[in-house]
Amino acid sequence: MNRARESRLIIVLLLSCFIVLVAGCRPRPSANEKRYPINGKVIAVNKTDRTATIEHKDIVGYMPAMTMPFKIKNDADLEMMKPGDQVTGSLVVNDTSSWVEIATIAEGTAPLSPTAVIPGEPKPGDEVPGIGSSQQFEAVIAPLNNPNDVGERTGVKGGFAIPMLIEKKEPRIPDFEEVKAKVAQAIKQQRAKEQLEQKAKEIASSVNSVTDLKAAAEKAGFEVATEADF
Repeated sequence: MNRARESRLIIVLLLSCFIVLVAGCRPRPSANEKRYPINGKVIAVNKTDRTATIEHKDIVGYMPAMTMPFKIKNDADLEMMKPGDQVTGSLVVNDTSSWVEIATIAEGTAPLSPTAVIPGEPKPGDEVPGIGSSQQFEAVIAPLNNPNDVGERTGVKGGFAIPMLIEKKEPRIPDFEEVKAKVAQAIKQQRAKEQLEQKAKEIASSVNSVTDLKAAAEKAGFEVATEADF
């Protein structure tokens, strides 16, 4: 009887020690860890990097609304997410990293294509005023190889940029006909400009008043306007 009781006591003690050890192995939150509510639409999912590009609303106290990639904490959430879904959760930030813990996933419509025109935003191929060029920016876009690849956020003049590869064209040597057409077009434009300037000089030298100048210009097919109209 005593031996059976001792066995049960040993088993209970071992189980208690195991529970204490497991509890002690759990990672403790960083003292500087902060959490922010996040709400947005999934634009792209990269299961290799365990990231999702999310077009999110203002993250109060941390950043304004924008579209950027985030690390996703739970692999199961990453498997469920797809472009167009609406997600809510928490953005967790500490001294060395950040990630998103998903709370809800609601099925949504597919996002706009990368070539879609969005009012107020630059279109693919447009120059972004003041973005300039730097070794840091070049280093961020260098790993982008496939359409829809998204680079890391990097600082640029006046703020930061998140590059996305829309199209990749390999360098090539244009054929003769292509070059010939471009040269012909350039010559035609230059001749038209020279003829226009010559005609304007002839009109200006043959009149003595503003009224005569206006009449002669209109007769030649020019549109007449005052300086204030420009």
